[in-house]
Amino acid sequence: MNTGEHSLRQLIEKWFAPNPAMPAHVTQFGRMRESKQRFVRVESTQQSYPFAIFFFRHGDGSWRVFPSPRQQPAISYRLMDASTHQSDALSERHAA
Repeated sequence: MNTGEHSLRQLIEKWFAPNPAMPAHVTQFGRMRESKQRFVRVESTQQSYPFAIFFFRHGDGSWRVFPSPRQQPAISYRLMDASTHQSDALSERHAA
């Protein structure tokens, strides 16, 4: 798991600076419907108004205030020399 500033505890301390007078509470957690990515909603009262932030778990185990990029279907290709590929196949057949 990635440590440092991307642990959930350290991000909550950074964004909320919780203390006994203004504690931070997890008010919601779960998975996003489509991507199944984990999230946590943390709330506190800062200077008499409610303050909430969603934190999202990324694939490397870190937590961030933004969701990881949505993975799109992808296709890849590589160029091959057709003449070389055919001659290799023919030589393999003749060797057998």
